[in-house]
Amino acid sequence: MFRQWYRAILVGVVGVAVIVSLFLAWQRHQVERENRTVEVAVDYQQVKELAAFKNMKEREVLELLKGKGVTGVLFKEQTLVDLEEQGQAWTTSGSRLAVDPGYRSLPLRMEYTYFLTRDAETYRRLYEQLKAKTSLVDTFWVDTEGVYLVGSPLPSNVLKEYGLGFPERALRMTRELGLNALVQIKNWPEVTDYSIRASLQALEGYEHISAVLFNDRILPGYPDKLNVLADEVRRFNAPVGLIEFYTQQGLSRLAWKLDKNAVRLHSISQSELGKMSPRQAIDRYLLAVTDRNVRVLFVRFFSPLKTKDWLEDNLNYIGQLTETLKKRGFELGAARPFRPLPVSRIWLFCIGLGGIAGGMLLLELIGWSRLSLLLGGLAVLVWAILLAGGQVAMGRKIMALGISVVFPTLAVAGLLGQKPSGIWRSVGLLVLTSLTSMAGAFLIVGLLRDVGFMLKLDQFAGVKLSFLAPPLLLFFVFLIKYREKEWLKWFYDFLEKPVTVKLVLLFGFLALVGVVYINRSGNETALVSGIELKVRSLLQEILIARPRTKEFLIGHPLLLTLFYLGYRERWLPLLLLGSIGQVSLINTFAHIHTPLAVSLLRTFNGLWLGIIAGLILIALYRRFADLGSRYRYEKE
Repeated sequence: MFRQWYRAILVGVVGVAVIVSLFLAWQRHQVERENRTVEVAVDYQQVKELAAFKNMKEREVLELLKGKGVTGVLFKEQTLVDLEEQGQAWTTSGSRLAVDPGYRSLPLRMEYTYFLTRDAETYRRLYEQLKAKTSLVDTFWVDTEGVYLVGSPLPSNVLKEYGLGFPERALRMTRELGLNALVQIKNWPEVTDYSIRASLQALEGYEHISAVLFNDRILPGYPDKLNVLADEVRRFNAPVGLIEFYTQQGLSRLAWKLDKNAVRLHSISQSELGKMSPRQAIDRYLLAVTDRNVRVLFVRFFSPLKTKDWLEDNLNYIGQLTETLKKRGFELGAARPFRPLPVSRIWLFCIGLGGIAGGMLLLELIGWSRLSLLLGGLAVLVWAILLAGGQVAMGRKIMALGISVVFPTLAVAGLLGQKPSGIWRSVGLLVLTSLTSMAGAFLIVGLLRDVGFMLKLDQFAGVKLSFLAPPLLLFFVFLIKYREKEWLKWFYDFLEKPVTVKLVLLFGFLALVGVVYINRSGNETALVSGIELKVRSLLQEILIARPRTKEFLIGHPLLLTLFYLGYRERWLPLLLLGSIGQVSLINTFAHIHTPLAVSLLRTFNGLWLGIIAGLILIALYRRFADLGSRYRYEKE
């Protein structure tokens, strides 16, 4: 009687925690649904090259691009090489200038490198940037030559690495055309408070700046000047851009200092683009927007070698991309950050209690009621201390990891018995198992409901462990559950077994399977075959949200078959492989940067496809079982 009440109370605690999580999940969904504006930006340098190639003005090319849906232009901070290639400035040494009759009268420094330009605006920019970043600057105006000189003690090979500001005329032109400007700032050596303020001051007045990006792996001022950088970036009233798959030291900290005023950006490199068709590139951009909350697309042009008409083909390509985005319900314009989602420690504590209750249910399931009370009470105490002590970020990630391990294990162990089930009862059990795992998934969604997780400034920790631990736990749970007091003897007997070649080969094979399984648990595609990638693309196109292979092709079909057969020790491999679907299901919701609606649809698609695959597998099993029975009968 006590055990029934005990279980009912624990289930009730889980239920309340799930209800709280659903409320918080709905709030997150509302925030995601509101944020439907996507910036489509092109590279100013490529626009310049395309205009020169077609003998057109940059303004004309930008007007055509705007007509196809482009909303912004990305400006990379110019370098010495850029200025020389564009004929805006050139460099030489002081010793060479000293022997030139036009400059001989100037008090030049022989060891200096001198920039020469005929453009007053470029001169001012060079002077301001070099003064901010190198301190020592020489300047001259040579009236007879109509040339401005800006000198620096640094050699030209070092100066090539410095950012020298942004093209003012081009920035003004984009503003006049109603296009946004995205600026990408380079790092420089020996960053000071003054150099940050002075170098970024040149961008004041350009109110059409819609995002601030950084060029290098390390941000200017990292690690000790990020407060100054944050103050200057804040003045632009624009979010910082988080470039996907390009880790930049200091960027996450900067975004936190800016109160998560950030947007995610996706781009395709020129080398990758050379191996793609326009349709493939569009699909990749669309996937980034729909599946990963990317809100800035930096679109590079296909090279002239891959096009019949460099301008027209790229206009058509961008037009198809923007039309596809609009058909999927997105608007075109400056990307906006997510509105804040306040975090309440009371809600977090309540959700954590649900996770702890799930762990206690698992221990009670294998007959360890007293231990579950002891460990459960201890866990509640630790959870309360973490939240009250200000360790919210660490605490919620630890709790989320625990839930990701406990609930798939609890779902399978609680519903899988030794008795065979009919086909439709087996389907019902699989659905119920998945719903139990979903309860854990929603607890994780509630715990990690924060814009920082949605932007991947922070993320679920312990992905590999969350994939590996549940199958191992299930092995021990079923060992204890069905061997009762004999499981320790079985374990000791196993340890006493002599090591044979067969045993070594078996464990070697299992280790290999484990390595492949763990390596495929992340988002990398290194171990994914070309055929699988094509199947994934097809499923994405048909189903909108592609189900995970581990769910619909492995886990769900095998677990459905196991419900049908009933658990026996000989079906242990089936149990371990079948649990993968539940592990993958809960892990889907740990990717907080994926919109909640997409995760739900992906899970639903994985379940119904997995049921169909499982029914086919059961039919094949029955067919082969009948053939085997008939063969044995005829043989007798």
